[in-house]
Amino acid sequence: LNGEIDEAFMGLVYAVAISPDGQYMVAGGVFAPLTYGSKYGTLRLYDYKTKKLIQLLESDAGVVADLKISPDGKY
Repeated sequence: LNGEIDEAFMGLVYAVAISPDGQYMVAGGVFAPLTYGSKYGTLRLYDYKTKKLIQLLESDAGVVADLKISPDGKY
């Protein structure tokens, strides 16, 4: 996973979840607030097979340290 990386802690990935059907991967951690216009706590949604970033999902959490995808893959 490529994130915004600096000398301190930006770009650290703390949590990764893969959808039950294996189609998507979501990553959360500490991402820089200004890159891509995102805030701290932004989640990244990837196509798991191609590894392409699909969408940035904003979270009001300061840092995303844990995540889970629902068993039906909808949430």
